[in-house]
Amino acid sequence: GGITKYGLSNLVFCSGSMNTFSYKQFLLFMKEDMDNLKKKFNLEKDLIFQQDNACCHKCKESLDSIEIIFGENKIWWPANSPDLSPIETVWAIVKQELSKRKTANLEELRNNLIDIWARFPNELCEKIIGEFDDKIRICQKEEGKILNKILLNKY
Repeated sequence: GGITKYGLSNLVFCSGSMNTFSYKQFLLFMKEDMDNLKKKFNLEKDLIFQQDNACCHKCKESLDSIEIIFGENKIWWPANSPDLSPIETVWAIVKQELSKRKTANLEELRNNLIDIWARFPNELCEKIIGEFDDKIRICQKEEGKILNKILLNKY
């Protein structure tokens, strides 16, 4: 899944582990979501695609696909910076909500994730994205210490 200041992208599930093939499929879904958001909100600029450097994200085949699909509308992000990644804040909140629900099997887990994702407030997405500059300043002040424990209490 992805986040914009306008809300979350569609949630995409893959069978098994994320690999190059499933990641390429995910990229196509993300591009479609980004194009739909651009139309829905009459955005003049393209949305920017951001990802970390997980293995399936940075192999040559994935990088080639990203270049073809997103062109100039992408930025790279260090692999070990979850405190500064807006989607990681979303996942932390989703995990908190998921911990409050009964999940006895994979189907219940999937259904709970879909429900939590669908109910995630657009206003909270805007707030998470809007606070990015503040997170950078806090990170600098804290000399790179882990921020999630500090920041998660805000949501």
